[in-house]
This record gives sequence, structure tokens and C-alpha cells, in this order.
Amino acid sequence: MRLVKRKELWVPTIWGWILVAVATVAMLAGYMRNIDSFLSVSEPVQAKILAVEEWIPPYAIESAASEFKDHGYTLLVVLGNDRRWVVPILKEAGVDERLIVKIPVPPVVKDRTFAFGVALKNWLLASGMPGKAVNVYTVGVHARRSRLLCREALGPGFKVGVISCADPYYDPRKWWESSDGFKTVINETIAYIYTEVVFLPVRAVRGE
Repeated sequence: MRLVKRKELWVPTIWGWILVAVATVAMLAGYMRNIDSFLSVSEPVQAKILAVEEWIPPYAIESAASEFKDHGYTLLVVLGNDRRWVVPILKEAGVDERLIVKIPVPPVVKDRTFAFGVALKNWLLASGMPGKAVNVYTVGVHARRSRLLCREALGPGFKVGVISCADPYYDPRKWWESSDGFKTVINETIAYIYTEVVFLPVRAVRGE
């Protein structure tokens, strides 16, 4: 009885290893050069409703107010119920309080943006608001994931656009040169891959 057997093993030659190394470096360079702009997408749709994620910082809230006033929106929705200073900042920036709606979102341990989207959908359906389009206002590299999760939450009956406010704390062209940029981009890259590959809306709704 034989317990071992001989097998032929193919390994790259020196030129093969060089090719692997060159391809790896090229992919890494492409990632570093393009990932920030890919994640920080701004692609608004024709909509009368602007939805603001309340966790975004004050400078982004002020920027959202400018977006609202300059582009013909009729309603500004604030998603969340923790940060009471959001509405005062919007009012101080010139947004009519009568056009601001605060939509509370139940506390969640994870999938916060998806919970925002579900709360928005429930409110839109309950209020009978005309139109089936909304633009989500967020910050930096969170934008692509915000749009993806809000599309999942709202469903195919709604058009969802996104607007990304620039993050002033790092240079998006050289994000790897600062700790803020490195942590933000790497964390968001991992979160976006998780959302695309692993995230299941049904489980999120059930709180699993």
C-alpha cells in the first residue's frame, strides 16, 4: 500500500514572477489613483426631494442647504433623530423651516444607511408624496455605498441619485499620504465590497 505519490508541480519562471509583480503593482497603482473618485460619485437625478443623512458634519449640512436652494427642490428630508443641531444649521443657511422634514430612524447596530433608506421609503409611502425620485446628500467616499443601499431600501419603483460633498480633511488625489485619508478610503472600500458581495436586505430588515 502506497501512502505517498509523486506529482508534478508547475511554478512560474523568473519572467513569470516578474510579470506577476508588474501586474500586482499596476493594479495597486490603479486602485490608489481611481478608488476615491469611484467611491465619491456624484450622480443626481431629476428630483424634488433632497435627503440628508444626519451624521454628516456641519460643513456638509451647510453645503446641502446650498444644493437645496440652488436646484429647485421642494422638500429637504433629514434622516435620523440624534443630532438636534442639523435643522438649526439648515435654517441658518437659509432653508425655509416649512420645507424641512425630520424622519426618525430606529436605532440600529449596523446597516445604518439601509435603515435610513427604509425609513425614507416608509415615510414617502405613508405621506403620499408625489414623485418617485430622491437625491441623497452625503460626504466623500460614502456616496456610492449610500446610493446602493438607498436603492436597495427604496426598491425599483424609485429613482435614487447621490451627491457627494468633498471631504476637506485629505487630498483625494493623494489620500494615502494622510492618516484620515488612508483610514477613510480603506474602511469604505471594505464596506462597499461587503455591501456588494455579502449584504442581504431581507436580513437587514429583520435585524439579523
